[in-house]
Amino acid sequence: MNQKRSESTRAIPSAAVLGQQLRAARLKKGLSQRKLAKQFYCSLRWINEVEQGKDSAQVGKVLALCQFLDLEVLLSLAKQAEESAPAVNSSVSNVAYENYPDLETILQGQPWF
Repeated sequence: MNQKRSESTRAIPSAAVLGQQLRAARLKKGLSQRKLAKQFYCSLRWINEVEQGKDSAQVGKVLALCQFLDLEVLLSLAKQAEESAPAVNSSVSNVAYENYPDLETILQGQPWF
């Protein structure tokens, strides 16, 4: 995990910082909050709360929004944790994640949450 961050990679230490990054990505795509909510099939209030850094937003829905805004979410260990991190058991499946639809299903307007 000794990869250097690229110029476009940002650490996300809080929901507020994630919200700022999502807002920047939305604006880069030229979308208003209202238009994004309509295209992403969610409420304007939810978009506003996510961009304001509300901690209670659903993680799966936020990850889908990141995909929708062409943001790639990467997870890496902090330098101090790399050496002491336990091995990951790759045979364990993440059942909760498997229940989420792909982005195309969401964009087709089918209910998923």
